[in-house]
Amino acid sequence: MWKAIYEMIRKRFTKSRTTEIHVAPKSTDALCSELHRSLRFVLILAQCFALMPLQGIMSDSLNQIRFKWFSFRTLYCLINLCGSIGLFVFNFVRFLTTGMHFGDLATVFYFTSTTLTILLSIRLARLWHLLNEKWSVMETAMKHYSYKPNLTYRFKITTLVVLLLALGEHLLFISKLIDISHDCDHVELHPLKTFFGVAFAQIFALTPFAYWKAFLLEFVNINVTFAWNFMDLFIMLMCSSLAERFRQINKHVENTQAHGEEFWKTIREDYNCLSALCKTMDDFMSHLVSLSFGNNMFFICVQLFNTMKPISGTIHTVYFVCSFGFLLGRTASVLLYAAWINDESTVILNSLFDIPSEEFGTEASRLIQQISTSPVAITGSKYFIVTRDLCLKVTGAIMTFELILQQLGPMFLNTNDKTADKPFCLL
Repeated sequence: MWKAIYEMIRKRFTKSRTTEIHVAPKSTDALCSELHRSLRFVLILAQCFALMPLQGIMSDSLNQIRFKWFSFRTLYCLINLCGSIGLFVFNFVRFLTTGMHFGDLATVFYFTSTTLTILLSIRLARLWHLLNEKWSVMETAMKHYSYKPNLTYRFKITTLVVLLLALGEHLLFISKLIDISHDCDHVELHPLKTFFGVAFAQIFALTPFAYWKAFLLEFVNINVTFAWNFMDLFIMLMCSSLAERFRQINKHVENTQAHGEEFWKTIREDYNCLSALCKTMDDFMSHLVSLSFGNNMFFICVQLFNTMKPISGTIHTVYFVCSFGFLLGRTASVLLYAAWINDESTVILNSLFDIPSEEFGTEASRLIQQISTSPVAITGSKYFIVTRDLCLKVTGAIMTFELILQQLGPMFLNTNDKTADKPFCLL
């Protein structure tokens, strides 16, 4: 009897161990998308300035590219977020206590925009794995296409151009602050202290001055300045990458001679894949698009308002012209890059309309109906669709504001901003 019990237990244990060994699957690790590889340079720069706190961005493994709350990158991003919120609070207090000047309102809006940008970058990092995975599936489905754009080189050039222009604009702003600080009495004795007093008047008007505090504020200010420019750069890069995928389809259709029913079926399936990816990307970054458009429109209006003020000094004039020009160029670039997706998604219609009647089939008809009734485009939080027509609407809105300024601007200048340009000087 004991022998029978022993044999039964041994067989059960052996069966359990065997089952455990056979059930354990060998995990497969998917590769990251080409989009992620092309954006590595941009993501590294973003993390240097406390944005996009992703883990494993240099890895080719999709599973290792993750967002983690408990990591140094996320901690760095949250510290920068607290600094931006602190600057917003101090500027808002200054706006309420100094007569609600229009210039102080612009500063409040600026730090509101940078704070929201940092928050949205955390959201983008959390969703990056999902977008990366879907983009990788699309790239696998379209790997047979002959035309393949070199996005890595283009992304690096675009990033360097935008950031160098932003650096030049920021250096001109510092030069302007140095010029303003010369109006203070003690600038020769304490030049650095006077500069920080002018640069962060909203802080040192309420708290005692300290050099460690001033350098920390300057560090946070540099980070949020990068964040202010990064949201436009990120939109341009993401939209251009998707537009190039639609361009792949258009080039493939143009370079193929025989267009049968099976060919148009494959094209329609690939077009559906890109359309679904565009909807995913819109959910991923539509709030960032809304923030970018609202931010750029507001500061264009601010700069138009500043044109009605007298500008004294060469440095102030050069800064104003360069800053306004950079703002207009950046706004136009974001508009055109985002509208590029819609432009490329409709180019294929020309080839579809050229199909002879005897070769026109069901797949071509379905594709024409889909393109005509379901436009592919990036939106601003579903409130507006970014197309080339939006450029004319934005221009019209700016011209309307300019006409309003011509009528009401002098009244605001006379009653509201008499003391707004006086520098705050530390003793």
